[in-house]
Formats: sequence, structure tokens, C-alpha cells
Amino acid sequence: MVIEKTELAAGMMLTGRYKGQEHRVLVLGNEADLSFELDGATVYKSLSSAAKAAMGGGSASVNGWRFFSIAGSEPAREAPERKTKAKATGPRTVTQIKKRRKQEGCSVGEVAWWCSACMEGFCVPCGETPDVCPQGHPREVEDELAPVN
Repeated sequence: MVIEKTELAAGMMLTGRYKGQEHRVLVLGNEADLSFELDGATVYKSLSSAAKAAMGGGSASVNGWRFFSIAGSEPAREAPERKTKAKATGPRTVTQIKKRRKQEGCSVGEVAWWCSACMEGFCVPCGETPDVCPQGHPREVEDELAPVN
């Protein structure tokens, strides 16, 4: 949550997270001359320089007013959902004849297709979808080893 300078006062604690690590900043000074103590160590004159140091001090600039939040006001972080692949219960259908992205090598009025079984391209008239390639490979096959989508 973005904070405003008018919201800050000496003694306030700010928090920010970077690469899973929480950084804390203690606001020091008075309303006219604030400074910021990062993780109980170094004191910085600007909140942005404290945020930059929390992120490793690289050459990129960091907006400290966006990086930090007033302690206790940051939104609750939910644990990320772990995606698990569903266990397949049998063979899956795999399409092995697909329309080529680049429509090269065919005459006007034809569409370029590719067969991944024989690794060859071929052309068919526009509007037709081939059920087999010229070598006889079917458009779709059942494959027990194919990954689950």
C-alpha cells in the first residue's frame, strides 16, 4: 500500500518484502527532517535509498514510498497455490497433424500443414482439414506417455 509522507512520524515502523525476506524501517527525526533506519543498522536520508539497499543496492532506482508499507497495514499475503498435474487415467489424444504457422511453399488457394509423425510438410486446398498426412499418419493418436495439459 502506497504511503504518504504526511502519514509518517518518528517511531513508526515500516515493512517491505523482497525475494521472500521482510525488511523493516524505523522512521527517525521530526516532521521536517525524517531519516530511515533499515533493519536496525544503516540510517538513510530517503525512503527510496533504504528500499534500494533492501533490494541489494543495484543501479536501478526504487520508489521507497511504494516499496514499504506502514507495519500492520500491508494486505494479508496468501500462500501461493501449488499447481499439481492431475493424474491421467488412461491414454490422451495427441494431435500430430497441425497447420503450419508460416504458410510458405504452397500454391495460392492451399494451406500448409505439418505432420509430427513423419516430420514432413504438405499442402491441402483451403477450407479442408486433413485426416491423414500423405504418408498415412492419422491427425490424432492416443498416447499414454503424452503430458497432461
